[in-house]
Amino acid sequence: MLLAMVCPAGLRCPEGQAVAPEANANSCPRGFYCPHGDTTGDCPLGYNCPPGTGFPFSFPCTPGFFWDNSSAEEEDRCKPCPAGNYCDSPALTEPKACPMGFYCGEGSSKPEPCPEGTYSNKNGLSGPSECSPCGRGFYCAAPGQTGPSGPCKAGFYCRGRALTAVSQAFLLTYLCYVVLPTDGVTGDVCPAGAYCPPGSPLPIPCPPGTYSNVSGLRSLGQCLDCPPG
Repeated sequence: MLLAMVCPAGLRCPEGQAVAPEANANSCPRGFYCPHGDTTGDCPLGYNCPPGTGFPFSFPCTPGFFWDNSSAEEEDRCKPCPAGNYCDSPALTEPKACPMGFYCGEGSSKPEPCPEGTYSNKNGLSGPSECSPCGRGFYCAAPGQTGPSGPCKAGFYCRGRALTAVSQAFLLTYLCYVVLPTDGVTGDVCPAGAYCPPGSPLPIPCPPGTYSNVSGLRSLGQCLDCPPG
């Protein structure tokens, strides 16, 4: 007497095959799962079913990927997260838009912050080059900002991409700690012979007939009249 044998999961066995059914079986087709020897149904949302899949929740799309229902039947449905989006959890069915202050390259599982000296007030950035440089007269002190931190402090100037409202030399002298360097390119203390009101992109020279022999002037009124003669 022949005993019926159960078709192994992941295979499709022809009807009427009583002995060694896997000998004439075919792999379960891509996009389906076959737990008991026949095609049971479509792979669930967020999961991939390669050929030979026996159970529905075996292969979730991993972080950095999402389930793309538009893929052809013969393709893997777990696709890299598109640029400008991030996919932070398994079995994700829809990418999430990259938030303001961040960028997301293709295949991102988490947003990356725009670097110090830059910001972003838009969603969907795909790379750091799309972050906006901090404008002239302003500074951006931290990564991941959605706008400038504020205007450059009086007595200093910020050319653009400034990381702090005052220069490192000032911080070292008066606050006794370093925040961020200033190299004279992104900004610095207002030099002698000029003044810098709040939000200055460049030093403003003292007008003719006046002068200054000290740095850090905050207003026009601090320029001194030239002595007679």
